Amino acid sequence: MIATGGSVVYSPDGMAALRRMGAIVFLDVPLAELTRRVRDMDRRGMVIDPGQSFADLYAHRLPLYPRYAALTID
Repeated sequence: MIATGGSVVYSPDGMAALRRMGAIVFLDVPLAELTRRVRDMDRRGMVIDPGQSFADLYAHRLPLYPRYAALTID
């Protein structure tokens, strides 16, 4: 099992490589819960554009994950 960082989903080549290694599972966690878990984005090493909120980042990435997932778990 490999748990990637969230930005891997931006790389079609990276996602294709992961798919060759095994099934991709998307753990679909609501924004409120992720916000509670993450708390301090700077300490987590998250790359976020200036002026972009965590909610913006979530909204941008959310449609990408199901594109690659063989299984989604709510």
